[in-house]
Amino acid sequence: MPLSFKYALHFLIIVAFGFIAFNYIKSFNEGAGEALGIEIDSRAVLVLSGTITHVRDGDTFEVNETPVRISALDCPENSTSAGQRATRFAKQFKGK
Repeated sequence: MPLSFKYALHFLIIVAFGFIAFNYIKSFNEGAGEALGIEIDSRAVLVLSGTITHVRDGDTFEVNETPVRISALDCPENSTSAGQRATRFAKQFKGK
């Protein structure tokens, strides 16, 4: 068996295993929500890009009228002075 054919065969085997693994992981992720009985919002798997057009409060803003809440950030409500400070801070990102 020529050496170049041997390397090509190894490459094809590695690509095939990679493809199989990718499809297995993809099907596992798609079935995970169904198995738990929850519906996965298709917007949760998309990348949102654009300019921040509106700041609602310290942890919520809008990109082209799509609300985005930073889930790991819990700011005080706007009805408090701390919440108003957080909103003023967040407004510096408007237009970016």
